[in-house]
Amino acid sequence: MENGGKRLPSKANLILRSIAAVYLLYIAYGLKDSILHGEGTRQIVCLLFGILFLVAAALLLFFSVKRLLNGQYAEAAQAEDETRE
Repeated sequence: MENGGKRLPSKANLILRSIAAVYLLYIAYGLKDSILHGEGTRQIVCLLFGILFLVAAALLLFFSVKRLLNGQYAEAAQAEDETRE
């Protein structure tokens, strides 16, 4: 479970993070109408939150999928430790 002194997330946790990232992308996409047709402060606020959601979703999705593909989660590490013994 330990990887260089850090606790690894479970596979289910990484999948839930990926789902949350997709939901953030959906929310950012939903803000496009307010960005395109909004006026004044509302347009600026929607633009800022849209960018924030896009960046957060991209980072969350990238790192979660990277760990899933590389097997850097608790169950994979535990199985690897058992095969070494």
